[in-house]
Amino acid sequence: MDKLASLGIDLWSMVLYLGNTAVLMVVLIYLLYKPINKFLEKRQKEITDSIDEAQKLQEKFQKESEKSHEDRQKAEAKLRDELSKLQKFTE
Repeated sequence: MDKLASLGIDLWSMVLYLGNTAVLMVVLIYLLYKPINKFLEKRQKEITDSIDEAQKLQEKFQKESEKSHEDRQKAEAKLRDELSKLQKFTE
């Protein structure tokens, strides 16, 4: 102890500094870390939900696009058939 005192280090001051640091850390964790962590988790959930919804919409759009493509092909085939019938009729 005398050697620490000769260096200018007071043991009780160190204990108080460590105690103050611990109190400060506890306060910061409750006031900053937990609310920020809750906000980040909420935001992460919103982003995940948005991505899932976008994927569902993309799948729905893909299905509708395929259906309209099939309908278009059927209409084109019908028109070609009618055109060939009309050409035979005019000959």
